[in-house]
Amino acid sequence: MDTIVKNWTTFLFEGQDTQNVVKVVFIDGKGKILILKRSGKMVSEASPWEWDLPGGHMEEGELELEALEREVFEETRMTFEEPERIYAQDGTSFFVCHNFDGTPELSKEHDDFIWINPKNVSNYNIGSKYETAIKRALAK
Repeated sequence: MDTIVKNWTTFLFEGQDTQNVVKVVFIDGKGKILILKRSGKMVSEASPWEWDLPGGHMEEGELELEALEREVFEETRMTFEEPERIYAQDGTSFFVCHNFDGTPELSKEHDDFIWINPKNVSNYNIGSKYETAIKRALAK
């Protein structure tokens, strides 16, 4: 019976997203930044940008780094160490990370990815707060 209650409780609270978001700016050894192309169903009037940084919504009771680790793994299957919090705006916290492993294997939320020269970020339809986060990440 304890197992049933535990599993039911987990089911009830799993995936209870909050309005808080965590994102990471991955910078590789060549100074390039990873951005993800959002799938068509993820683009909306509320969030019209086409490109994204890895990360997503925190769940109830999660700490920022726990949520960041979970979301990045769900979206890319990548792991990382030692992210540094660099910036927050409108309920979104941004981190920078140079120490990561893996090649992106995308979830259904994204259709493609690219490692870009950060000087070219304005060539992509990405949210302005993401551009700000990338600029701040490069200053670290």
